[in-house]
Amino acid sequence: MKYCTKCGTPNDDNVPKCSNCSEIFEVEGTIPPPPPVNSPEIAYTVPQPPPPLSQNPIAGEKNPVTLWLILNIILTALCCLTNIAGIIGIIFSAIGMGSFNNANMADAQAKAKIAKIMFFVGLGLGVLGIIIYVVVVVGIMGTAYNVSDFGF
Repeated sequence: MKYCTKCGTPNDDNVPKCSNCSEIFEVEGTIPPPPPVNSPEIAYTVPQPPPPLSQNPIAGEKNPVTLWLILNIILTALCCLTNIAGIIGIIFSAIGMGSFNNANMADAQAKAKIAKIMFFVGLGLGVLGIIIYVVVVVGIMGTAYNVSDFGF
């Protein structure tokens, strides 16, 4: 006894097709015929190439993120105290570059604004760190040496 793979009806072993739905049974050792050309089983769509850069909706627009990416990288490299702010700025700049490349100008501008803020926060922390360093070093040097020892 064999069962139809289409409707599940039991059939005798020696019948060539289903008694209920007329599905033709495969003979062991044979390869089933390929589906017809118009079959939805092989239907596919041809992927379309991306539009040329000239048709890009923001082609010719200035990328608002590039400047802040470069400045945050320089800030992170030069100022040890401001690494966190610089790294956050770099991350938002990179995300904004992706948004710009995907023609999402509003998101790119928002990320550029955050990167800009992080640059100035990092810059301010760097300047503050230098001022504190100078005050501390001058304070230590002033207490370590008597000014009169130098003839002042």
